Amino acid sequence: MTCWAFRDKESFKDHAIGVLECFRRNFSYIIPILSRRTNIDREKVRKAVEIAVALHDIGKASKHYSTSSSYYGHEYYSGYLVYKIISRCCDSEIKELAALAAMSHHQAMEGRGLDFIRSGNYSRLPNFGLDPQCINDIKEVAETIGISIPLDVITKTITPNDVACWLRSFNFSKFYLYPIVLGPLMVCDTYVAYVHRGDGRKNLLIAEYERFISK
Repeated sequence: MTCWAFRDKESFKDHAIGVLECFRRNFSYIIPILSRRTNIDREKVRKAVEIAVALHDIGKASKHYSTSSSYYGHEYYSGYLVYKIISRCCDSEIKELAALAAMSHHQAMEGRGLDFIRSGNYSRLPNFGLDPQCINDIKEVAETIGISIPLDVITKTITPNDVACWLRSFNFSKFYLYPIVLGPLMVCDTYVAYVHRGDGRKNLLIAEYERFISK
């Protein structure tokens, strides 16, 4: 069985590692910038940012999405899980920033990202329960980053209210820095999805990206 990022076209592992590699080729320069602006060790920043970048779709690893025709709302759980993973592997104040970037990677879509949270629509999401067929993919992605993820972090049932309570507890003074991570994540997410899932026809956005990013 396959853990999908997009059913029958792109596996979770292929998308995660593809987005991570795109980020490393084109946007790794943001790591020292964030390290200086937050006064956090550069290696901790690298790990936190790469976790957010590579595991931005970890919400899709829920059993619900393995049988659903839609991935609507997966990013809500992705942000929460990114936060929990960073807390266990490389804890620092940047975990909120990284988690918010992962949670907002569909910000450009109407009614998603922070608007999704403000609207209260998250309350209608089904609980997150890890699909066992995704465990090996997640482990391989973690190894690519250079971390390990204890299974108890990702195998607990998570409710929409768990995530809402976590969001209300945020206490990070430099949230204004999260677009520094979100921008590169959205570019690489869109481009890698096009490469893996597309039919070869480029839209104007992809054509513009290809002028500037290294393939």
